[in-house]
Amino acid sequence: MSYTLKRAVTGSGKEIKIDFDRALVSMGTLMPVFEGTATQDGNKMHFNWQDNSGTGNAEDTDIAMLLIYNKDEETAVYDTEATLRSARHAELQLPSDWQDDELIAYLSFRSADGSCVANSIRLTVTVDQTDLPAPDQEVSALCTSSDRIPLYPKPKQPVINNVSVKDLTYYTLTGKPFQSRLYGTG
Repeated sequence: MSYTLKRAVTGSGKEIKIDFDRALVSMGTLMPVFEGTATQDGNKMHFNWQDNSGTGNAEDTDIAMLLIYNKDEETAVYDTEATLRSARHAELQLPSDWQDDELIAYLSFRSADGSCVANSIRLTVTVDQTDLPAPDQEVSALCTSSDRIPLYPKPKQPVINNVSVKDLTYYTLTGKPFQSRLYGTG
């Protein structure tokens, strides 16, 4: 609370606001991740990050903690036991009426024994637009299995930096379904 009041609250009087880029939902000495993404796909938020196990005190068994704050509803959903740091991906189910609301995503980790927690990082939320494939894409390349990370439409003629690429490898990543979800408001 004191950190938030000192560093994340801006303005004065009736113009007080929270700077969500500076706000923390967890604070501690465990090594955080430095890069991550949050992509909203319908009623799910997909979190992705680089596995930095072995950097500082980060371990592959650290547990990801996810939080989505809805600015419009002033409430949050979260999962404090989403998956392992080494998984590099997790999903969080969103309420069905949140699709058009402004959402803020936070990602953090705690050690497997619960003795350390990392500072949370705010992730910019992007909205997945792959349900409307571009004319030059194959719709059949979509992965729809519930235990797989969704793959995006495969371009017919891949181009990177304005150079045509003949061979690209597309990977399908699998993972076990999430065992528990915690939802809360606050």
